Amino acid sequence: MKREFGFWVYSGRAILIVMLAFSLSFCGHSSSKSSSSCSSGRVKCGSVCCQAGQTCVDNACEWPYTSATLYIYFCPNFYNEGCGSDSFNLNGSCISASPVAGSCNNTGFIVYPNTTYSFSNCIGCPGNCSSNTITFTTPDGFAEPYYYPAGWWRCNTDCTAPSDCP
Repeated sequence: MKREFGFWVYSGRAILIVMLAFSLSFCGHSSSKSSSSCSSGRVKCGSVCCQAGQTCVDNACEWPYTSATLYIYFCPNFYNEGCGSDSFNLNGSCISASPVAGSCNNTGFIVYPNTTYSFSNCIGCPGNCSSNTITFTTPDGFAEPYYYPAGWWRCNTDCTAPSDCP
């Protein structure tokens, strides 16, 4: 008789059962192992995995912030090319502003989840606003107390905006 896996082989079925048990226990096919893990950056919450940035509260995935301050990047050449700004317009609401070129600027506006906004730069808001606008839709919630739609405000020449602000 031939010996494999520490068992005496009595028939072909015994080998098959031993090989099946071996592959299930050593190849990660355990049902309890796969149901309790989430991909990197995600948190297990009850029977689901929360999105990156969410927290688990009473078996429900929640965003830490339900609103955020809007930041917009102004290109470094904004004032050098003859443009100016003394206010911002977000969906028809105006606010006084003094944006700093070459940096992320706190607009003073609060944005909310799942909402579409149009942002424009103005001199004498609301009457003299730029025809150029940045239109964006906010995500389901916010992981940070600020929101940056990864856009930029330029005068005549495009620039490369940072991937994150502030």
